[in-house]
Amino acid sequence: WTPIGTSEEPFSGVIDFNNNPVVGMTISGAYESCGFIGAAKSKITIKNAFFMHSNITSNATTNKKYAVGEFIGLINDSTASITLENVTSNSAKITVNGSDISKYNGVGGLIGSVISCSSGSIKNTSIKSEISAKNRAYLSALGAVIGYCPYKSSLPIIGIDDAIIDAK
Repeated sequence: WTPIGTSEEPFSGVIDFNNNPVVGMTISGAYESCGFIGAAKSKITIKNAFFMHSNITSNATTNKKYAVGEFIGLINDSTASITLENVTSNSAKITVNGSDISKYNGVGGLIGSVISCSSGSIKNTSIKSEISAKNRAYLSALGAVIGYCPYKSSLPIIGIDDAIIDAK
Protein backbone atom coordinates (compact mmCIF):
# COMPACT_ATOMS: atom_id res chain seq x y z
CA TRP A 1 0.00 0.00 0.00
CA THR A 2 1.19 3.51 -0.79
CA PRO A 3 0.04 6.00 1.89
CA ILE A 4 -2.56 8.59 0.83
CA GLY A 5 -1.25 12.12 1.40
CA THR A 6 2.27 13.35 2.07
CA SER A 7 3.74 16.08 4.27
CA GLU A 8 3.83 18.31 1.19
CA GLU A 9 0.30 17.38 0.01
CA PRO A 10 -1.75 16.13 3.01
CA PHE A 11 -5.09 14.34 2.59
CA SER A 12 -8.34 15.94 3.72
CA GLY A 13 -11.78 14.32 3.59
CA VAL A 14 -14.04 11.57 4.87
CA ILE A 15 -13.36 7.86 4.46
CA ASP A 16 -16.25 5.58 5.45
CA PHE A 17 -15.29 1.93 5.13
CA ASN A 18 -18.91 0.83 5.72
CA ASN A 19 -17.52 -1.98 7.92
CA ASN A 20 -15.75 -3.56 4.95
CA PRO A 21 -12.55 -5.12 6.31
CA VAL A 22 -9.07 -4.18 5.14
CA VAL A 23 -7.03 -7.37 5.54
CA GLY A 24 -3.26 -7.60 5.21
CA MET A 25 -2.37 -3.99 4.37
CA THR A 26 1.39 -3.91 3.94
CA ILE A 27 3.49 -0.75 3.91
CA SER A 28 7.26 -0.93 3.69
CA GLY A 29 9.75 1.80 2.94
CA ALA A 30 11.14 5.13 4.03
CA TYR A 31 7.91 7.15 3.92
CA GLU A 32 8.24 10.35 5.97
CA SER A 33 4.53 10.07 6.90
CA CYS A 34 3.49 6.44 7.02
CA GLY A 35 0.04 4.88 7.50
CA PHE A 36 -3.13 4.22 5.49
CA ILE A 37 -3.16 8.02 5.30
CA GLY A 38 0.39 9.35 5.34
CA ALA A 39 -0.38 12.95 6.31
CA ALA A 40 -3.72 14.65 6.98
CA LYS A 41 -4.97 18.24 7.22
CA SER A 42 -8.18 20.28 7.60
CA LYS A 43 -11.13 17.99 8.30
CA ILE A 44 -10.39 14.29 8.34
CA THR A 45 -12.83 11.57 9.33
CA ILE A 46 -12.23 7.83 9.29
CA LYS A 47 -15.20 5.72 10.33
CA ASN A 48 -16.54 2.19 10.34
CA ALA A 49 -13.07 0.78 9.65
CA PHE A 50 -11.86 -2.73 10.47
CA PHE A 51 -8.17 -3.31 9.74
CA MET A 52 -6.78 -6.79 10.31
CA HIS A 53 -3.22 -8.12 10.06
CA SER A 54 -1.64 -4.87 8.88
CA ASN A 55 2.14 -4.98 8.60
CA ILE A 56 3.91 -1.63 8.53
CA THR A 57 7.70 -1.39 8.37
CA SER A 58 9.34 2.03 8.26
CA ASN A 59 12.99 2.51 7.53
CA ALA A 60 14.45 5.87 8.58
CA THR A 61 17.18 6.57 6.06
CA THR A 62 17.58 10.36 6.16
CA ASN A 63 17.68 13.10 8.78
CA LYS A 64 13.98 13.86 8.31
CA LYS A 65 11.50 13.25 11.12
CA TYR A 66 9.22 10.27 10.51
CA ALA A 67 5.65 9.69 11.75
CA VAL A 68 4.15 6.19 11.65
CA GLY A 69 0.64 4.99 12.57
CA GLU A 70 -1.70 2.37 11.16
CA PHE A 71 -4.47 4.82 10.23
CA ILE A 72 -2.68 8.22 10.02
CA GLY A 73 1.03 8.97 10.08
CA LEU A 74 1.11 12.75 10.63
CA ILE A 75 -1.31 15.56 11.51
CA ASN A 76 0.32 18.99 11.47
CA ASP A 77 -2.35 21.62 10.77
CA SER A 78 -3.55 24.06 13.44
CA THR A 79 -7.01 24.12 11.80
CA ALA A 80 -7.37 20.33 11.53
CA SER A 81 -10.39 18.55 12.99
CA ILE A 82 -9.79 14.83 13.32
CA THR A 83 -12.41 12.12 13.95
CA LEU A 84 -11.85 8.39 14.18
CA GLU A 85 -15.12 6.60 14.95
CA ASN A 86 -15.92 2.89 15.09
CA VAL A 87 -12.40 1.86 14.12
CA THR A 88 -10.75 -1.45 14.90
CA SER A 89 -7.13 -2.38 14.53
CA ASN A 90 -6.70 -6.12 14.99
CA SER A 91 -3.27 -7.80 15.00
CA ALA A 92 -1.32 -4.90 13.50
CA LYS A 93 2.45 -5.08 13.51
CA ILE A 94 4.33 -1.79 13.28
CA THR A 95 8.12 -1.94 13.08
CA VAL A 96 10.52 0.97 12.84
CA ASN A 97 14.11 0.46 11.80
CA GLY A 98 17.09 2.74 11.70
CA SER A 99 20.19 3.38 13.72
CA ASP A 100 18.55 6.25 15.63
CA ILE A 101 14.91 6.04 16.71
CA SER A 102 15.02 9.79 17.44
CA LYS A 103 14.40 10.22 13.72
CA TYR A 104 10.77 9.39 14.50
CA ASN A 105 8.40 12.18 15.53
CA GLY A 106 6.02 9.50 16.69
CA VAL A 107 5.04 5.87 16.27
CA GLY A 108 1.49 5.00 17.35
CA GLY A 109 -1.08 2.26 16.99
CA LEU A 110 -3.61 4.58 15.30
CA ILE A 111 -1.82 7.89 14.72
CA GLY A 112 1.93 8.48 14.60
CA SER A 113 2.22 12.20 15.41
CA VAL A 114 -0.23 15.01 16.13
CA ILE A 115 1.98 18.08 15.97
CA SER A 116 -0.97 20.48 15.86
CA CYS A 117 -4.74 20.43 15.30
CA SER A 118 -7.79 22.36 16.51
CA SER A 119 -9.96 19.45 17.70
CA GLY A 120 -10.27 15.73 17.56
CA SER A 121 -12.05 12.66 18.86
CA ILE A 122 -11.45 8.94 18.88
CA LYS A 123 -14.63 6.98 19.67
CA ASN A 124 -15.62 3.32 19.86
CA THR A 125 -12.13 2.08 19.13
CA SER A 126 -10.40 -1.25 19.58
CA ILE A 127 -6.65 -1.55 19.16
CA LYS A 128 -4.61 -4.73 19.24
CA SER A 129 -1.16 -3.99 17.92
CA GLU A 130 2.51 -4.73 18.35
CA ILE A 131 4.89 -1.82 17.99
CA SER A 132 8.61 -2.52 17.92
CA ALA A 133 11.69 -0.40 17.39
CA LYS A 134 15.21 -1.48 16.56
CA ASN A 135 16.69 1.15 18.89
CA ARG A 136 14.47 2.08 21.85
CA ALA A 137 16.48 5.09 23.01
CA TYR A 138 13.58 7.46 22.36
CA LEU A 139 10.57 5.71 23.92
CA SER A 140 8.63 8.93 24.55
CA ALA A 141 7.67 8.87 20.86
CA LEU A 142 5.93 5.48 21.04
CA GLY A 143 2.27 5.04 22.02
CA ALA A 144 -0.55 2.54 21.72
CA VAL A 145 -3.02 5.14 20.34
CA ILE A 146 -1.00 8.25 19.43
CA GLY A 147 2.78 8.07 19.31
CA TYR A 148 3.59 11.73 19.84
CA CYS A 149 1.38 14.64 20.83
CA PRO A 150 3.21 17.62 22.36
CA TYR A 151 1.56 19.22 25.38
CA LYS A 152 1.28 22.63 23.67
CA SER A 153 -0.31 21.03 20.63
CA SER A 154 -3.40 18.88 20.86
CA LEU A 155 -3.33 16.69 23.94
CA PRO A 156 -6.21 18.44 25.74
CA ILE A 157 -8.50 18.51 22.69
CA ILE A 158 -8.37 14.93 21.49
CA GLY A 159 -10.92 12.92 23.45
CA ILE A 160 -10.68 9.14 23.55
CA ASP A 161 -13.92 7.35 24.45
CA ASP A 162 -14.78 3.66 24.60
CA ALA A 163 -11.32 2.39 23.67
CA ILE A 164 -10.07 -1.15 24.14
CA ILE A 165 -6.29 -1.25 23.91
CA ASP A 166 -4.07 -4.34 23.80
CA ALA A 167 -0.58 -3.26 22.80
CA LYS A 168 2.85 -4.83 23.17
